Amino acid sequence: MSDEKAGHIQQGENTARPQVALNEGRMLELRLAKVLVFGICVCAGLIAVSLAAMLLRHGTDRVSFTEFHPENSPTSIRGVVDGIRAMDGRSWLMLGVLCVLITPMARVAFSLAAFAKERDRLYVGITLFVLVVLGYSFFFGKV
Repeated sequence: MSDEKAGHIQQGENTARPQVALNEGRMLELRLAKVLVFGICVCAGLIAVSLAAMLLRHGTDRVSFTEFHPENSPTSIRGVVDGIRAMDGRSWLMLGVLCVLITPMARVAFSLAAFAKERDRLYVGITLFVLVVLGYSFFFGKV
């Protein structure tokens, strides 16, 4: 009777389980990285298009670098949405900036879902706390 039939574990057999866990962890890292790369690519595209639109529309305007006029830029999400409907380059630029701010929040939310799927209560709690702090600062923070 061989060792396999007797229920003995061969040397290579006990390494399969840690390898599976390592692969799952690596897959999670790759998914999170893809979320960040996708978010940054979208942000870069929005910012590039908005800069091109602003140059086409305001390229010949005289610029003063000593004065700042924030009334020309949208300062609320509603203002950004209204400006996008009007095809205002400043609003598209602000959408790109909002995307830059939202991308890390999306990564944390994705991590939260992944930890919940793994039933890792400690990391779910920590990640949920981080997400709440990020959300609070995003929606209620003052500029």
